[in-house]
Amino acid sequence: MVMVAILFATSCKTNENNYRAAYEVAKERSKDGVDDETYARIQSEAMPQKTVVNGDSMRVINVAVAVVRSDDNATKTMNKYNVVAAKFRQLFNAKAMTGRLVEKGYNPIILKDAEQWFYVVVASVETSDEASVILNKIAEDKSIVLREPYPCVLIPSNK
Repeated sequence: MVMVAILFATSCKTNENNYRAAYEVAKERSKDGVDDETYARIQSEAMPQKTVVNGDSMRVINVAVAVVRSDDNATKTMNKYNVVAAKFRQLFNAKAMTGRLVEKGYNPIILKDAEQWFYVVVASVETSDEASVILNKIAEDKSIVLREPYPCVLIPSNK
């Protein structure tokens, strides 16, 4: 009986091969059937790139997103230009930042992409001129903690 218990206990140990196999399965699932080249392109587009829009130089992200949350007095839809203050992996953190932004007089919304990243948007506007003004305003607002490469402008690829 002791021998069977020892054999059973040693046969269930996890090892590097098990971890590697689980990692490879998770990695393939995260791509949702997209080939490596396309996945790399999508990832690079999700990073802010310096772009000239109507004569203004600004950091721009081009990614497909959807509205997750907006306050009652905030715009319920996203427009062509969305000024992003931060990007989070956890919705809790994005909601916490939106609360701080509301206290400072902003009407933020939260957008989410297919990779489950949450973008805290300070303002969603129709023109690049409006986006440039808000981008400069948020960058100069010392009451808001921003980390590089933010603030930037998100232009939804699905709009």
